[in-house]
Amino acid sequence: MVSIDLGTQVNRYGFIQVLAWLLTDLAAANWLLVELFDVNLVSDYLSADVAGIVFVVVGVAGVVGLAETVTDVEVIPS
Repeated sequence: MVSIDLGTQVNRYGFIQVLAWLLTDLAAANWLLVELFDVNLVSDYLSADVAGIVFVVVGVAGVVGLAETVTDVEVIPS
């Protein structure tokens, strides 16, 4: 069984970095639900204004994660 200790991850990488990872992971899970079951948790259960903000925040987290993964740039200092 795999044990997840977010406190350890936050201490190692920093709160903002772990939050960015969680946001992009949840976004990927939402894409899976959209494709397989035609359920979009963001747009189906949140108002249009809030959903727009969520999509922008998730997009920023994805761009930051991508930039840190493929470049030597550290966008979020640890």
